[in-house]
Amino acid sequence: MNEKIQSYIDETLLPTVYHQLDTWVSASHDEFLESQSFLVEMSETFNDIYQEKKLSLQCDFALLDDWRRDLDRMTGRIQFEKENIMLKKKPAQLILKGAGRLLGTMNQSNNMLYNQYKKYVENETYEEVTASIANKLFLPFELFEKGLSQDVSSFFQGAIQEVKDTIAETETIIQNGKESLDNMRSNPEVFYDPLKLFEINLLQQEFSLQAKKDYSRTG
Repeated sequence: MNEKIQSYIDETLLPTVYHQLDTWVSASHDEFLESQSFLVEMSETFNDIYQEKKLSLQCDFALLDDWRRDLDRMTGRIQFEKENIMLKKKPAQLILKGAGRLLGTMNQSNNMLYNQYKKYVENETYEEVTASIANKLFLPFELFEKGLSQDVSSFFQGAIQEVKDTIAETETIIQNGKESLDNMRSNPEVFYDPLKLFEINLLQQEFSLQAKKDYSRTG
């Protein structure tokens, strides 16, 4: 029975699981590409506002390679510990086992025991054995699933951190600007005199330029 189970896992179950998971990874790749395209458009919009290449918002596609490597490992040949299928402590099994010891030496009883075992094997649900094998087989996949949320977060981590850094930098610039404005309002004389001198100098240059134009016309 254990050999049959191993054969079914290797030839039927694992290839089916691998195909389904491979399809899922390919679909995830397409979803990630759409997200990356959206972030690139967003970064271009902000770069136009900043008038410089301020953001790139690149995501980490190496995550998909990690997933494929993990799935290849999990869907490779699995050697599980053999199950003690027919020696569980159930009443029917204990009775058959005891009867086998008592009647096994009697040739005329062998056929009867065979029929009883056959009937039991055909009608047994094997729920306990099935649950035990399933738990062992799918434990790696359950652990993989539990880590998906963190994996997806890591895919966007670089872009998210870039946005956070840009926000912090912009807030610092705004704060510095506010402080400079408050300083100007509190000490207008510091800025007024230089501005006044600049205005006077500008007027002098305009008068000088106008005078040269008038002289050229009269000359």
